[in-house]
Amino acid sequence: MIKTKKYYVFHGARIIQGLTFFVMGLNGFFHFLSMPGKGDEAQQFVNALAQTEYFWPFEKIVEIIFGLFLLCNRFVPLAVDGLAPIVINIMLFHLFLDLEGIAPGLLVLSTELTLFLILWKRHFRSLFKSK
Repeated sequence: MIKTKKYYVFHGARIIQGLTFFVMGLNGFFHFLSMPGKGDEAQQFVNALAQTEYFWPFEKIVEIIFGLFLLCNRFVPLAVDGLAPIVINIMLFHLFLDLEGIAPGLLVLSTELTLFLILWKRHFRSLFKSK
């Protein structure tokens, strides 16, 4: 089988996205990576979400599951679709509350868009057809 550029781009983006969300999901429970300091408004937002007591565990479990799906190359369209709201929220958080820390957000946005565009014709186009 001839491997095309699209093949390598897809699998590279899938693995980067999968590792990112799997590791960050685990970090939400085990705190093995230190997170950089945030400004006052960003920290207030994070604290408010943490005080709900359900949001962070739920989001981190979703990140771990979908990260594993991507790493195992199983249910990839479902993982891309399920991670989309998290990626959008990451970008909005950094745009409005922590612009200095936007680089990782841009990475997950670019890999998410890459996967979405590669999977568009076969998996996502039908979602946007009106009946």
